[in-house]
Amino acid sequence: SSQECVMENLRIYGERREVLVNGLNRLGMPCKKPMATFYVWLKVPGGDSMEFANMLLEKAAVVCTPGIGFGEHGEGYARFALTQPVARIREALDRMEKVL
Repeated sequence: SSQECVMENLRIYGERREVLVNGLNRLGMPCKKPMATFYVWLKVPGGDSMEFANMLLEKAAVVCTPGIGFGEHGEGYARFALTQPVARIREALDRMEKVL
């Protein structure tokens, strides 16, 4: 059958990834572009993933998952999902810029 829907999903997630990764880098939060997932991992400033995630939630109304939730090797990182439209990702970046 047609794989057009797969190609369209790849395009959508690729665009979301580009917007988020470029935005985080612009905010001075270096992160690498993932190649085969719809998550972006970010090394958090200060190293405490729970503190970082709580700060973003409380001050910017932005949700990310603290890395510690994935075990001890996840500590120091936060995970962002690419499940929202580009407009919402841009809005989240704008909110983050005000508190970071």
